[in-house]
Amino acid sequence: MDPIFDRVGGVCAWLHQGVIYSFRGEPLAYVRAEWVISYRGRYLGQLINGYFQDRHGASVAWMFGAAGGPTTPVPALPPNPPGLQELPPFPVVGVQPVSPVASLVWSRSSWDGFVGG
Repeated sequence: MDPIFDRVGGVCAWLHQGVIYSFRGEPLAYVRAEWVISYRGRYLGQLINGYFQDRHGASVAWMFGAAGGPTTPVPALPPNPPGLQELPPFPVVGVQPVSPVASLVWSRSSWDGFVGG
């Protein structure tokens, strides 16, 4: 399970086998190719080179090894990953978003705003 950091370096979520989990271990969304999709079938943004980007291409969060985006802060020491509360739902079929051009700026949206849609 890999930590996802917000724009100030705090752990805001976890990524495990293409599924994004909340801090408490609840499935929030999934990554298909580079797209980030909610379990309601809503296109949230993309995961490009370790940066989670909103629908406009601005970065919302990042992972270790992120490159080609805004400067990342010094990350907080990640806590132990949560136990998974439930199995993730099946991904929604048929979502075909158009990815925006990546940006070198941080989004105005918070992580919660990003995954909450």
